[in-house]
Amino acid sequence: MDSAFAHDGGKYFKPVNGMDSTLVGHSETYASGVDAPGLSIDRSAENQLHNCAKFAARFRLALSAAATCVITCRVQDSADGSSWADYTYRASGNVQSPASKTVTAVGSGNYDGEIEQDTDLVGARQYVRGVLNFTFSVPGTDTGETSALFIFTGGPSLPQGGPIPVTNP
Repeated sequence: MDSAFAHDGGKYFKPVNGMDSTLVGHSETYASGVDAPGLSIDRSAENQLHNCAKFAARFRLALSAAATCVITCRVQDSADGSSWADYTYRASGNVQSPASKTVTAVGSGNYDGEIEQDTDLVGARQYVRGVLNFTFSVPGTDTGETSALFIFTGGPSLPQGGPIPVTNP
């Protein structure tokens, strides 16, 4: 094992904003049951295709008493950055199962949490994005907002710095 990895593993990770092009941490609000597609991320931007990624999102839900919200998180890939499909493991042909979390309100108020999806990108096409979906038991009243990012690792060399190009959907 490389001694730098044992002591400074952060050098091997490449974080990229996953949901909004203006500011990391900026929140977006989405309607119930509607997919919220993330930014299109070009995996070949630094002449290296990272083989692993974590798509991570923080969320804040405003829920009525006893209401629930199911949040799903999945990764999609694309050859051209415009035609998307849920990521399918190339070796097995199986579509990656989305991560899912259910939040149930005890009383009305705000509920904060996180959800993440780990993905082996060995067979992924050039572009990837994360997709979130909030399904509320009381749509129209309850709301959710989120911010998200991708963390890439498993590239053939250490990141050289600079941004990975992203495109707003």
